[in-house]
Amino acid sequence: MIRVRTFSRSVIRQPIWTVATDIIVLLLGLACFYAVVVICRYWARNVVPVAEINRSPRALPLYAFYSLARILIAYLLSLVFAVGYGWLAARYRRLEAPMLAILDVLQSIPVLSFLPGVMLALVV
Repeated sequence: MIRVRTFSRSVIRQPIWTVATDIIVLLLGLACFYAVVVICRYWARNVVPVAEINRSPRALPLYAFYSLARILIAYLLSLVFAVGYGWLAARYRRLEAPMLAILDVLQSIPVLSFLPGVMLALVV
């Protein structure tokens, strides 16, 4: 005789994904699509540069400072993100695997989307 294992109703989990969650995800998707359309409209216009670049040697230290400041800010933001993300992944073991998978996907996006275009532009 084969015994079939059954679960009571209290053990079976109720679905967490509700209609409200579906609507929120749909609205977020539409908002992202609208943002892309707005950005495309902006870049389709003739954009006139408004920044004036001073080419005198006296302006070189200021531009070097701006570059170093951008590098430092980008480094600090990257460091804060990396330490925070790593801490969350180490602290919550249940979230570790999905977080690492998301991180792998997000790291592959620049390689898959930008690198071929750059290589094509350099070859042509």
